[in-house]
Amino acid sequence: MNTSYYHSLSAGLSRLEGSLPEGLESEERTAVQAAIGAIRSWISAQLSEIRRIEQERLEAARRREEERKKALQAKQRE
Repeated sequence: MNTSYYHSLSAGLSRLEGSLPEGLESEERTAVQAAIGAIRSWISAQLSEIRRIEQERLEAARRREEERKKALQAKQRE
């Protein structure tokens, strides 16, 4: 899975947060920053899920390879 989308999204949020207009009232600024924080939390969860899925795929591939090697060795012994 490709995580570049999420990294780009996070970078865009950083640019957005850094470019908030000075004229925003403190409540508005706080609300925007809270929304950005919530989106960052979501991004973090998505990236963690992607890493978990990738790890599971790698482990499954290793198990299949081990099983294939064992089957081949057993076949050679016959």
